[in-house]
Amino acid sequence: MLFPNCDLTHDGSFDEAIKGCATVIHTASPFFLMNNTDGIKHLVEPAVEGTRTIMEACHRFKVKKVVLTSSTAAVYVCYGSKSAEHIFSSEDWSDENVLLEHQNYYSLSKVKAEKLAWELAAKYSLKLAVMNPCLIWGPQLKGQNHLNT
Repeated sequence: MLFPNCDLTHDGSFDEAIKGCATVIHTASPFFLMNNTDGIKHLVEPAVEGTRTIMEACHRFKVKKVVLTSSTAAVYVCYGSKSAEHIFSSEDWSDENVLLEHQNYYSLSKVKAEKLAWELAAKYSLKLAVMNPCLIWGPQLKGQNHLNT
């Protein structure tokens, strides 16, 4: 079943899609390169607010488990601040201030969205699993007139 009116920036727009689900897989997040201040508006805000929208809907509809697709960008973008021998773990996060300094808004969006997901999972007692892939390939969405990053 398709739910064409889902929108990361509109609270409640995922309600019909989530209602009745035991598990939700949240994979939606903007992904393209943007090296200016609009990156906050076009990448960070939709990723964070979309995660909030999904997690709150999961709470409202008593979803038991959530799987979030984050990114290695949330973990290992360090711009040389860690040694080459550093072994990354679940304790590591890309530094938000450094990401802002380098205008790396995609990585910043993934850090902020994943941290919020963990916070809301704890608050709402949701079981959360997060995947941090390097890159995902798949078919282009119908009606998308350009190939994004």
